[in-house]
Amino acid sequence: MDDNMEKIMNDIFSNETDLLRTSVSGDTITIYLPERVETNNADKILKDIEKNITDSGCDNIVFDCTGTKYVSSAGLRVFMRVYKSHSSVKFINLTEEVTEIFDITGFINIFL
Repeated sequence: MDDNMEKIMNDIFSNETDLLRTSVSGDTITIYLPERVETNNADKILKDIEKNITDSGCDNIVFDCTGTKYVSSAGLRVFMRVYKSHSSVKFINLTEEVTEIFDITGFINIFL
């Protein structure tokens, strides 16, 4: 398998969320989302988000979508679960692609 095909296969089938980084400032945790939040990584992302929020003790959650290009329905479910269990959830730096997904699904009215 050539290098390009191997990278494509890894991108499609990888369950890694190593791009999920966080930073804490006061009572706010910022969670930097990966390029894709979809069926193959949504469960792991949710677990990582919940663990990071619990460990931080923060009340305010900010999702930074600077590098996020795609969110599937499974990804939207992740965001709704976090929203239902925390008092303050916001999204910043939405890409054009994510803004369109949020607009079509009505999530734009909930989170922005």
